[in-house]
Amino acid sequence: MRIQGLSNTQNSNNILKNYTLCSNNFDDLLSDFIRVRKKTIELFKPLKVEDAVVQSSIFGSPPNWHLAHVTWFFQKVLEKHGIKMHNDCDSNISDGDINNNGTTSRHDPSQINLKYLNSYYQRYGNILPKSERGKFPRPTVRQTLEYRLFIERKIISFLKEKIKEYSLDKEPSSLGSLLEGLKYDMMLGNNHEMQHQELMIYDFQHYFQRFEDPSDNYIPVKALTQQEGRTGVDQPRIRQGGSREIVTELGKMVEIPGGIYELGFNGKGFCYDNELPEHKVYLQSYKIDVTPVTNGDFIRFIEDGGYRDYGYWLADGWELIKENALEAPLYWVPTKKGEYDHNISNNNYDSSTGGTKWIKKDFRGIHEINKDEPVVNVSYYEADAYARWAGKRLPTEAEWKRRQLGMMLCKEKLFILGETEGHSLNMRIC
Repeated sequence: MRIQGLSNTQNSNNILKNYTLCSNNFDDLLSDFIRVRKKTIELFKPLKVEDAVVQSSIFGSPPNWHLAHVTWFFQKVLEKHGIKMHNDCDSNISDGDINNNGTTSRHDPSQINLKYLNSYYQRYGNILPKSERGKFPRPTVRQTLEYRLFIERKIISFLKEKIKEYSLDKEPSSLGSLLEGLKYDMMLGNNHEMQHQELMIYDFQHYFQRFEDPSDNYIPVKALTQQEGRTGVDQPRIRQGGSREIVTELGKMVEIPGGIYELGFNGKGFCYDNELPEHKVYLQSYKIDVTPVTNGDFIRFIEDGGYRDYGYWLADGWELIKENALEAPLYWVPTKKGEYDHNISNNNYDSSTGGTKWIKKDFRGIHEINKDEPVVNVSYYEADAYARWAGKRLPTEAEWKRRQLGMMLCKEKLFILGETEGHSLNMRIC
């Protein structure tokens, strides 16, 4: 395990090896579960144990909490389908069981403290406020890894049993409804875990950006493997903002014809409840940018005093700006000539900006903001203020989906697509 704080503990490598013992020869439901779980542990793998228990902000969660919570979710799926939680010694796992000495064994998971893992599911009670998660680092990192392995074995065994039952049943319809319910619950669990994978990545960036050392950073497994395979690797440096040929569509708008169409999900696969029911929406004709707003666009907003003029902001957004003294998107840092020069590969500062450069730290290291890339890490308030400054507005959800799912831009002509993966796009122009 690349959890560096665990490198000196016994059996940590054995725990990791168990994540690779599953084959992909099972039903798609099982292979999806295995794939999702492997991705989560791959994201977690580069962390030191000290990093894994820190809650970087009240809007985030400790990485170890993410890892344990998604496993707790799958435990609830198993319990829903009648599987009792017991180990080799037939000891029950309960949300209140606590091991007084803070340790556990892979063969005795009943002592793991799970009482802090409920996020907001009322039926299970004992909801720990999100802002408090970093104050209760339980289960421990080692316990979490063992707990994950225990539940994974339970899930795999249960699914294999159900697949076998279905294949031997002379009247498959008798198991059909049961398997449909299980299928949905498993898809829900997989999608829920993938959501937390995204949240973990957000939390990693927010946590590691506080360290000014470019080398003190989150390095994904693939990048880490590449580095370890090379000799004489240079120390991380601040990268120059890349430049590319600006495509002619930048700054252009395209008109989307109005009409009635159906918004929502109408397929047979998985969807969240907020995608239902499918319903009709009427849209007036509107124009929308062909390309996303770029960093360069947003820099012009900043330089024009966008963060200093309340006229561009919603009232609560302006209060947020004033209270937090915000002057740019999250992670953006202004630098002057002479700052970071020992690490900056390009010292040609733009005199028109008073010799200021914008830099940020992300998983690529510390680098100059690329003006041609889409702007990210902005809040709704910032996006809304920018749109007002630009003399435009933000699209509604229906307008955005109409543009993205229902249209294809090709040589400045729009072509209506049909249905896409269960999402209706039936336009009836009125």
